[in-house]
Amino acid sequence: MDLPQHLFNYVSSITPLISVELIITCPSNLVLLSWRDDCLYGPGWHLPGGIIRHKESLIHRIRCVASQECSIEAFDSCTFLQVNQIMNPNRDLRGHFLSLVFCLSIDYIPRTDQGVLRNGSLRLFPSAPTNLIEQHLRFASLINSCISGSYNTIDFAGNVCSEYTVKK
Repeated sequence: MDLPQHLFNYVSSITPLISVELIITCPSNLVLLSWRDDCLYGPGWHLPGGIIRHKESLIHRIRCVASQECSIEAFDSCTFLQVNQIMNPNRDLRGHFLSLVFCLSIDYIPRTDQGVLRNGSLRLFPSAPTNLIEQHLRFASLINSCISGSYNTIDFAGNVCSEYTVKK
């Protein structure tokens, strides 16, 4: 069950949230990204993702994100890649995440939105675009590694132990 927005906002201002981020690859060496333009992150492309709910399994949240954000009901593989710590020292609301990054592979070209970009528009890219939201710029080389199939699952710690923060 989801929290009412005011409670979610409060919780997200006092504790780190755990999220999943999905690098979704498909045939022809393409990656599926979603457009975001809101007061929290501004305009840019980002990895589809979502916050894990209380007592929800990782695979359930991954399936929910794939289905709800990308209309993907099944995938060929799901590989855990990294844990990243994402902090914005200038924001209390949703200002600290532990982000679990997964590479999902699908065997078809998904339907994408054409025309004017709006929140949730989906597009395919042959490499990471330069206009990723700031919090996801750190994933550009990982996106490209997933597209080429050369990602390294040994580097699972990502930047979880670093002091990396988004400077705004």
